[in-house]
Amino acid sequence: MKGFDKKGRGQAGGGFIRSIAVGSGISILITLLLCAAAAAMTDKQVLKPEWNEVAALAVHLLASLAGCMVAAKMAKGRSMIVCLTTGAMYFLALMILSAAVFGGSFQGVLKGLGTILGVSAVAGLLGAAPRSQKGKRYKFG
Repeated sequence: MKGFDKKGRGQAGGGFIRSIAVGSGISILITLLLCAAAAAMTDKQVLKPEWNEVAALAVHLLASLAGCMVAAKMAKGRSMIVCLTTGAMYFLALMILSAAVFGGSFQGVLKGLGTILGVSAVAGLLGAAPRSQKGKRYKFG
C-alpha cells in the first residue's frame, strides 16, 4: 500500500504539457538561430533580399518539424494532438514576438499558420507511425 498512493498520479498530464512546452521552446530556439543566420547571410550579401520570404518559409518548416518531432517523442503517445498543439503554441509565440518587434503589423499570417500546422500534422503522422517490433513472433494455431 505504501507505493500505491504515489503510483501514476499526475504523470500523464505532466508529460503531455512538458512535451508541448519543450517542443515549442525548441521550435522558437531553432527559429531564432536560423533567422540570425539568414540575417547574417543577407548582410554579407550571400542571401539576396528577394529570397528572404523563401528563407522564412524554410525556417518555419525546419523549426516546427524539429519541435514537433521532439514533442512527439517525449509524449510517447497521442502524437497528433501533441504535434498540433505544439505547432499552435509555436505559432502563437511567433505572433506575440512579431507584435512586440513590429508593433502589431502582421504579414503572411495565413501562410505561416498553414505551413506550421501542416508540418505539425505531418510530424504527428510520423510520430504515430507503428514502431518496428523486432523479435516478436506470432504463433498460429
